[in-house]
Amino acid sequence: MIYLIVCETTETCKIGYSNNPKTRFSQLQTSNPNQLYLGSVIQGDINLEKELHEKFKDFKVRGEWFSYNKDIVDYFNNNPTADRQILYYENPLYINTVGIKYISNYFNFTQLGRIIKIAEKVKGTFNIIYLDKDIPYTIKSLMPDVEYTYSKYNDFIKKLIEHNIIYCLTEYQNRKSIEYILFNPYIAKRETEIHNKCLKHFKNINETITT
Repeated sequence: MIYLIVCETTETCKIGYSNNPKTRFSQLQTSNPNQLYLGSVIQGDINLEKELHEKFKDFKVRGEWFSYNKDIVDYFNNNPTADRQILYYENPLYINTVGIKYISNYFNFTQLGRIIKIAEKVKGTFNIIYLDKDIPYTIKSLMPDVEYTYSKYNDFIKKLIEHNIIYCLTEYQNRKSIEYILFNPYIAKRETEIHNKCLKHFKNINETITT
């Protein structure tokens, strides 16, 4: 059987062959720090696997991993043997591998998970961290989502700022202060283009990352 395993965090997917896709999925999840999900399974053998790798070679990232895109999703969804339909999101969160490596230089695995949880809330060309109803998070309002005690939370936020992960901004409109948090778009973003007013607050991690 041919399986499609998806990683939304990195916007990639794996096209592979296995007699037991569920077992293969579990093996891959164990060795992957990002959340994966089994997108779809269709009938096919190792020859079809090779055909699909050739068909989607323009989207290849590495090995059997490809950029997650509508062409691949449509192929699996339109296959009559597909065991389920896959949802395709036009505006997914993008966290690049360089960003994950950069974060891992300064934060442990548990903290990495919390940072990704924060990144999932970014919206727009300013990469602002938002609540559900388009209300920007402030340092105080973000605390329940991070799930730290007060003292640990303050230390965590200071470390995020120190290592160029977030930037806290206060602006004044009609004599009223507005606070919000920007997330480093060199690590995670949803929009293809990011406003220069956001970029100016962050260093390019490609220039600062430790090898």
